[in-house]
Amino acid sequence: NGFGYSWNLFYGPFSSYGIIIFTFLCKSFITSYKIFTFVVLILSGIFMYKFMINLTQNSNTSLLASIIYLTFPYHLTDLYIRNALGEFISFMFVPMVFLGLYKLLKTTENHYYLIIGAVGLILTHNLSTVITCFFCILYILSNFKCLKQSRIKKGLIINIIFIITITSFFWAP
Repeated sequence: NGFGYSWNLFYGPFSSYGIIIFTFLCKSFITSYKIFTFVVLILSGIFMYKFMINLTQNSNTSLLASIIYLTFPYHLTDLYIRNALGEFISFMFVPMVFLGLYKLLKTTENHYYLIIGAVGLILTHNLSTVITCFFCILYILSNFKCLKQSRIKKGLIINIIFIITITSFFWAP
């Protein structure tokens, strides 16, 4: 309605894709927007719970961390006051990135969450990607001894290649 500018002028396309999918289902942009943000909020809590349950092996702690993550004032401010959709959606991917890193460094399980989370961050919010990347580097450096294992080196290189390749349609042009 002639107010503001398109958020995709500066952010990745994922936020608009989600709303478009829901618009096909319910034919109303506003309803689609609300459904999409509700789904993102729920998925943010689920992914934080999944990350914390892997980290702590305690369901009570994981549930509490998930609730705190969902009700954190900055998270809710992005949704209800600032309407910063790209930044709000990025909160869904941050726990996935750290879950993938944790699985890569500490277990022999699949670490595909790192790829999904990083691709989601890049295609959602640029600044959140940079900040998360900085903390990922700190996390990797704090586990420097793990980098001596060829499995971990190979896993990091493969993940980085996949992330760069999948998101190249966004950053390469």
